[in-house]
Amino acid sequence: MRPLVLLHGFLGDPATFDVLVEGLDGPALKLDLGEPFPVTDQLSAGLDAEADRLLGVIASHGIDDFDLLGYSLGGRVAMHMARRASDRVQRLVLESAHPGLDSEAEREARRAHDARWAERIRKAWPAVLNEWYDQAVFASLAGTPLRDTLLHEKSDQDPEVAARQLEAWSLGRQANLWPFLGTWNRPILFISGEMDGRYTGVGERLATASGPIRHLIVEGAGHVVHREQPGPYLAALRSFL
Repeated sequence: MRPLVLLHGFLGDPATFDVLVEGLDGPALKLDLGEPFPVTDQLSAGLDAEADRLLGVIASHGIDDFDLLGYSLGGRVAMHMARRASDRVQRLVLESAHPGLDSEAEREARRAHDARWAERIRKAWPAVLNEWYDQAVFASLAGTPLRDTLLHEKSDQDPEVAARQLEAWSLGRQANLWPFLGTWNRPILFISGEMDGRYTGVGERLATASGPIRHLIVEGAGHVVHREQPGPYLAALRSFL
């Protein structure tokens, strides 16, 4: 059976997938996102560099063909890995991950948005985490024990590394990968939470594209589907794989 490679999101670590891995039938490899290269104006340069690094790590484990799962930022890195090693990635699972913005104006606005957050992370860590999880995309976590758990887990991150990741791997510095996903001829599962309107919209748009793309909306979940509803998530993942 092919191994499943898993990539966590921004401010995360591989342990976020522990429950999933315990429930899988086959082998799994959880990888950690690294430190980004210096910021460049070339779209996807930083994400491509990280994709290449991770592909090298996977090869060092003696793995050729594999299935790939990425959450949020990890999902965006996973798209770049699939694009750069389409002969090695056999199935792709994307959870709450954006394929790219449609215009330069949108990208410019997102770069500015992420630059502001990066500066706040540098100056006010870890207190700024409360404001990070006050963002609308995490609204489903409000008042839940999981929110407190995530705050605790992420407080140990290095704020300078996190700030550089946000700057170099900003969605505003990513190429538009919608055309790639629509023409790639391998199975893709996009997972979103019903309470995450933005990424449910992304999944609906992907599902109308050409190519074998399936969109699963998980009830009772928002942006962090694998932690909010691990049971249904794992069932869908096992079925897809």
